[in-house]
Amino acid sequence: MALIKVNKRLELRFWIVVFSVVFIGTSNSVYCQAPDKEELKPEVTQFILPEVITEMIKRPSLRILIEGHADEDGSEKYNLGLSMRRAQAVADFLINAGISSNRIDIQGLGESAPAVQGSDEDAIARNRRVVILEQMK
Repeated sequence: MALIKVNKRLELRFWIVVFSVVFIGTSNSVYCQAPDKEELKPEVTQFILPEVITEMIKRPSLRILIEGHADEDGSEKYNLGLSMRRAQAVADFLINAGISSNRIDIQGLGESAPAVQGSDEDAIARNRRVVILEQMK
């Protein structure tokens, strides 16, 4: 699977970590490997999250919000928990790399905020994601 860069900006606004395909830039996600997984793909741990870490080191006052999302498969309760585990997996990676947990907030949104509408395979995959947002002061 190839890494796709889309309209990358010098200033961080948000990254999206989609757990099957990876996009970087102004509309980024990290997609999940499987419908019920929170494991990070190698493309995420080797390319996307190191960029986030570098940006956070360069900008010590930067705080982020990590939002976990899920597709519509499964119960609402299950998807809420899954989305929280996805957000936590990204947070844990950043914390293990030396980023202070005080600079990271997480939330799980379950299936409540789909990136795209539809029930085809592509739409479902794009809704399995984690979004990393810069928190404005």
